[in-house]
Amino acid sequence: MQPLDEKALAAARRSLWFYRLALLICLGLLGYAAWRQTRQAEPSGAGPAGETWSLDLAERIDWVQQHRSKLTDYSQPFFVHPAFSVHMHYMAPHQSTPLHVHTEGQEVVVLVNGPAEVEHVVSGPAGPALERRRYPAGSVLGAPPRCAHAWYNPSPDRHLANLVFAAPLFNGNLYVQPGDDRLDPEATPFSWRPDEPLAELARSADAYRRIPLGPAGGAASALLVRTRLALAPNPGKPVMLYVLAGRGSLHASSESALRPRVLVHLEHDGRAVIQAEPGSALALLAFDPLGGLELEPAPAAAP
Repeated sequence: MQPLDEKALAAARRSLWFYRLALLICLGLLGYAAWRQTRQAEPSGAGPAGETWSLDLAERIDWVQQHRSKLTDYSQPFFVHPAFSVHMHYMAPHQSTPLHVHTEGQEVVVLVNGPAEVEHVVSGPAGPALERRRYPAGSVLGAPPRCAHAWYNPSPDRHLANLVFAAPLFNGNLYVQPGDDRLDPEATPFSWRPDEPLAELARSADAYRRIPLGPAGGAASALLVRTRLALAPNPGKPVMLYVLAGRGSLHASSESALRPRVLVHLEHDGRAVIQAEPGSALALLAFDPLGGLELEPAPAAAP
């Protein structure tokens, strides 16, 4: 066998270098394609400002369980406005959020995926004390400014998903101890569930009811719709709605299906109508810091 001359060796080295480079590029492209496939699996985000849109939060919970299951703490922002925000906070199995307060504004939380154990600092005969309760999925909990609270996910295998409405804009947690001067033991939390109010509505002749939640003048209320409810135009004053129970539809610039775990951003130039399906009265949480939720008598159904 004749030894290769210098030109042949140089050509062989160039070919080997080329093949190595091609292999690295192929591996990189395969890795990028796999990463893109994972990223594209995440459901689409919120719609544009100035329009009415809806999100199915059940899809987002399933995505987190499949693609972010190893994260102990995860957040998905859905809506950010200078005056308020809405995001989903996920806590891994047996994960806890320590005692904390929000120094400004109020926080309203819906347990989209529960149950959850929640501690509040309350005023007792011997001074501030911790009170711990378990709340099932579908519960609405509220905390005024400087109302200390802590969260715990008791599930061994499922993320806790909390839908957080904050006004003003959510600015994080200030962690405290029960006797901290920065908390207000007189600040009273609230909790609410739609079961009994819906039963009372079914026994009445009312087409709908609106129930204030939390302290007077707060941004949260419950809308119970047995038949139809019309809403006045609210350009520039978006309202967030979350379906707690029942089924129906929202008719605004387009039609949106309403069912549990659907979040709606409502901003429209004309009248919007919420229609409940027969025998399936709707319960919705309305978050309205800007005062854009104005109820009108619903138009009569067409014969």
